[in-house]
Amino acid sequence: EVTAGGQSYVDSLNYFENFFFEDEVELPFRIAAGLAVNRGPLLITGDLTFADWQEVRYAGPLRTDDRGYAYRATTDLRVGAEWNFARVPLSIRAGFASTPVPYNQVGTDIYHGRSVEARFSPERRSWSTGASYLVDPSMALEVALVSGSFERTGTSPEGRVTTERYEEQRIYLGTQFRL
Repeated sequence: EVTAGGQSYVDSLNYFENFFFEDEVELPFRIAAGLAVNRGPLLITGDLTFADWQEVRYAGPLRTDDRGYAYRATTDLRVGAEWNFARVPLSIRAGFASTPVPYNQVGTDIYHGRSVEARFSPERRSWSTGASYLVDPSMALEVALVSGSFERTGTSPEGRVTTERYEEQRIYLGTQFRL
């Protein structure tokens, strides 16, 4: 039992009976374009991806309390560079990615189902570094580190503040095989 605003709510779920749950979510069409330039030992790459997230459908369009869209259009940007050493079978790389948050809302009152437009910088940025070592002409070992974060805050009509902070630190290990 949960009490909020002077009212009590009872939430119960019986996990002992079989039940069936199915969701169908339609995602937006995405348009992407990229470019790579190779100048000797230096490779420079970049790409843009556009998506109009207002096209997301979950039993119809996702709307806010004031009938606005819960999502917005975004354009992702990724750029990177790789340097291949001539005397050793090693390459190093670095990159930057900007992947804006498409969601416009922050739930600020979970008991009454209210949400308001989020007040935040929607930019989610990350940096990456990595290396690749060519073991032989057909196989390479790779490692990469990705680091990034973003934060957003929303305030309900009653003055309740909800803050979401997202940080990521990822390490990728891989093997590349060339035919």
